[in-house]
Formats: sequence, C-alpha cells, structure tokens
Amino acid sequence: MNPPVWNEYLNSDEAKNFYKNAKLLGINKNDKKRGKMSKGIKDSKGKIRWSLLPFDAMESVVRILNFGATTKYKPENWKKVPNKAPYVDAIVRHWKKYFVDKEEFDEESKESHLASIICNCLFLIYDREHKSNIRFEEYLKKLMTYEDYVKDLDEHKFD
Repeated sequence: MNPPVWNEYLNSDEAKNFYKNAKLLGINKNDKKRGKMSKGIKDSKGKIRWSLLPFDAMESVVRILNFGATTKYKPENWKKVPNKAPYVDAIVRHWKKYFVDKEEFDEESKESHLASIICNCLFLIYDREHKSNIRFEEYLKKLMTYEDYVKDLDEHKFD
C-alpha cells in the first residue's frame, strides 16, 4: 500500500510527465522491479550515424582507390602529393566526361566517372581537415596556385 504523499505524487502532473517520458524510453510504470525496462536504450545523441552511408554505392569509390593503389601509384600516394590542385582538375575532368561528354565509365579504370569525382573530393576533404589551421581563403589560394604539377608528378610518381 502506498503512503498518502506517494498517492498524491502519482496523480500529479510531474508524475504524469515522468511516466510519459519513461514510456518513450521503454520503462513500464507497472514493472515491479525498480529500473526494469521493457526494452533497452542506447543514447546516440551527437554521434555520427554511419548507417546512413550507402555502402553499396561506395564500393565503386573503393575500387577506384584500389585501382590507383595497385596499378598507377602506391597505397595512399595521394596523401603525399604536396599540392592537391591535380585533384581539383581531376574532379572537373570527370565531371565533364560524365555530364558534358555523356561518358558514363572511365576508359582507364572502367569505373563510373562519378566514383572518381567522389574519390577526388574525399582527397580534398581529407586535405582540408588536416589543414584546418589555415584560413579558408588562404587555403583555396594555395590550392589553386601551382607550377607545372604534371611534370613533377610524373617524375615522382612511384617515390
């Protein structure tokens, strides 16, 4: 039997709100044991939801990375390229091939030009995140100012 003060609380708005919130959390007010829940909960507020990433669509991007790492360069060679301007150019080239020239697949890799665009965008995202201490305007200026990177890349492709 509940004491009178407890009965007053059980009928209060505060208790009703508590039970309403508890129900959302899966707690049943009729459970005899304190803290017993009808279902478990996991607090994921503020955490990245990797499950939103369409992994099936990412497979072609990974194949591009594999192609570059095994046939043209070494694994993670792109991290060692000091100026990432070639990746901006590659994005534009693949964009043009896909949307302007109406060419779906890259002749060399046999993968979608869209996968190559995403791959090159990932390189730029990675680079920017590792250079976040540089003001954005300065970062862009350095990104788009470069010498003949093609000659430099060809000479040091397999370093």
